[in-house]
Amino acid sequence: MNKKTKFIITIALILLSVSLVFYLSIKTEIWQKSVESESEALKPYSLYISSGRYYLQSKDYEKAKESFDKAIGIDPNQSPGWSGLGYALIGSGNLEKAEECLNKALTLNPNDALAYGGLGQISLYKKGDIEKAKEYYLKVLKLEPNEWTYIALGRISLQEGDLKEAQKYFDQASELDPDNVQAYIARGRALLEEGKQEEAEECFKKALEK
Repeated sequence: MNKKTKFIITIALILLSVSLVFYLSIKTEIWQKSVESESEALKPYSLYISSGRYYLQSKDYEKAKESFDKAIGIDPNQSPGWSGLGYALIGSGNLEKAEECLNKALTLNPNDALAYGGLGQISLYKKGDIEKAKEYYLKVLKLEPNEWTYIALGRISLQEGDLKEAQKYFDQASELDPDNVQAYIARGRALLEEGKQEEAEECFKKALEK
């Protein structure tokens, strides 16, 4: 691997480290749409949900937890408080409690895509259960197709050595969001695995241009 390629990969990895911020930005936008549609009677609940998601985006997981706890105190029968609390607990490393909260969210709303996404993370990183993680991520796609879940599935396929499947998922992510930096980085990694260095460099260059 030449120096130019090493430089491009280094920059790409730096971009990768900030991916969670972009991920939470997308999720906050989706959450906000649901907040705006809630009745006035739920306004205090909505405000706590919004503030909790803001703190998640800022990686202030303790304040996020406090906000979601207050939302749950107002209405424990709404799933957003529980799924939000689950994400806050994932961020703070309390995965066992996070799993309980995410499952609680699904008992209240079996179509809570965020809860499935969180359970996918736990299955993959805590339990190392790739098949279960894929199952959860595929449920997310059925409910709420988004580029980040396609990227997650692509990375799993890459880990399994299924380069063709990985490329398919990364391409689908790019179709949903042509400006998504992480889709280009992930696709570049897959191309490197295939030995397609020049094509990989092009992907990393595109990521740097975004």
